[in-house]
Amino acid sequence: QFLIQWRDIDLEQGWIKVRAELAKSGREREVEIIPEARQMLEAMIAGATSDMAYVFPRQTGEAYSPRSPWIWEALQRSVRGARNEMHIDHVAWHDLRRTYGCRRLNDDGLSIEEVSKLLGHSSVKVTERHYAFLDIRRARARRDTQSGMVRAHSLLTRETIKPNLNQPEIITIENPDNTM
Repeated sequence: QFLIQWRDIDLEQGWIKVRAELAKSGREREVEIIPEARQMLEAMIAGATSDMAYVFPRQTGEAYSPRSPWIWEALQRSVRGARNEMHIDHVAWHDLRRTYGCRRLNDDGLSIEEVSKLLGHSSVKVTERHYAFLDIRRARARRDTQSGMVRAHSLLTRETIKPNLNQPEIITIENPDNTM
């Protein structure tokens, strides 16, 4: 988003406002600033002059034109540079957005609805079409972890739990090996 202005960024709250006229959906939204981006923005703002309105200005300080081929070329050049530095064969600009969505779903445990809002999708169905497989994997991993914990507990303690029928609110634990 080469047309984002410093006034759109709230480092204190950790949000960037994507104005309606810049958003693909035509609706204003806020996007969180991840810690790595925050550090970069803080360094950039420290080097910015007070008359710089745009976060990514042309050398003249003016905004890039949305129809300018220079925007696309500058974007591709930065992605190519990072790709080469990291020794990655292929990466596109949109891969960065998809990685963000995937990490918020998988690593941070956000719901598909929350990720949909953060990505600015017009509906959850758009997000489901591209990210639902991750939600399924996470659910399976959670299920496998929980069932593994139950099996491990059972094997480690070798206990059987039986209800005490004379007093329903009390549970009696028996140890068949009498090893406690």
